[in-house]
Amino acid sequence: RSTLDRSSAASDVYKRQTYMWIVPMFHCNGWGNPYTLTALAGTSICMRYVSAKNMFDAIANHKVTHFGGAPIVLNFLAQATAEEKREINHTVNVVTAGAPPPAATLEAVQKMGLKVNHVYGLTETYGHVSICAWQEEWNDEVMNGESEDRESSGTANREVA
Repeated sequence: RSTLDRSSAASDVYKRQTYMWIVPMFHCNGWGNPYTLTALAGTSICMRYVSAKNMFDAIANHKVTHFGGAPIVLNFLAQATAEEKREINHTVNVVTAGAPPPAATLEAVQKMGLKVNHVYGLTETYGHVSICAWQEEWNDEVMNGESEDRESSGTANREVA
């Protein structure tokens, strides 16, 4: 149950989501997402090879609503060439973990339509323990201020609070 709670709390989940697999499923059970996705009747999009072009194609072709990945994955998208990029016409919820992504990377992917949430924890053993929970006062900040706030993580998950 706690795996399901962690995953859903960090990912803004809803029924029938389409999840693009970047984080291996063996990595603390894919951060709990296989269970959450199954419980919500979601669709899995599995990547054989992770590249900016493949990610953009999957997001556009399959209407991916969620994915998770290390900050380097976000940097792949932020640094993509014009030939690799595809327009994103819907919101894509992203969970990134480990060291916070640089503000410039966050700004670049947010402008593409990605809604990034940073989590932190012992993902090899338990999954994400703290979440950078969005604060309402950040809504009025300029893009740079927003990204600097989102570089932080520290709201405890309900299982460890």
